[in-house]
Amino acid sequence: MKRFGLTPLLVLAAIATAMLVAARYTAYFPGDLELARFIQAWVPAGGWARAVTRAAYAPWIYGVLIVSAIAALRVAGWRAAAAMVLTFFALMYVEQGMKEYIARPRPSAAAMAPGAPVSYSMPSGWALLFGSTVGLLGVLAWRHARGATRWAYVLGCVAVLSAGLKARVVLGAHWPSDVIAGYLIAITIGLALSELLVALKK
Repeated sequence: MKRFGLTPLLVLAAIATAMLVAARYTAYFPGDLELARFIQAWVPAGGWARAVTRAAYAPWIYGVLIVSAIAALRVAGWRAAAAMVLTFFALMYVEQGMKEYIARPRPSAAAMAPGAPVSYSMPSGWALLFGSTVGLLGVLAWRHARGATRWAYVLGCVAVLSAGLKARVVLGAHWPSDVIAGYLIAITIGLALSELLVALKK
């Protein structure tokens, strides 16, 4: 398995950390409002967006994990697949705690009735789970696959992640930065675990 390298991981980790820290102090980032309005103006909300959202719930998400882990095994070996599974379940466990600590309200929070349960948006749980599976697979394929196989994996993964971002934004559940941060966090942790497992082999 090829090493990803420490410097890119540190850069990704720094960006992800900066986004999480900044989200504690601002309801949305510069550009979030404009991008959300653009997506909502051009992408119709409907059954497709709700179906994409449901894919992050059991039992569907476990199917996503299984397929992604098998693909990671074929592309980058068992250590990459193991890192994917570990990242997935770790993020599933800590997701709610992360959201409560950052406490960024959802975009639709202003329309909620007084006294309604508070729901937080940063990072997107959908993005954490799909980032740790589909997103990580795309990066692994870019690093390890070649030719048409590489592009098939990468473009397929990008299409899924793009659909997820649009679905969560068009439904008013997240700012774009919530989803992007979730992808970034998941992929960074997955790659770091994969690197660690390779290092432990030596």
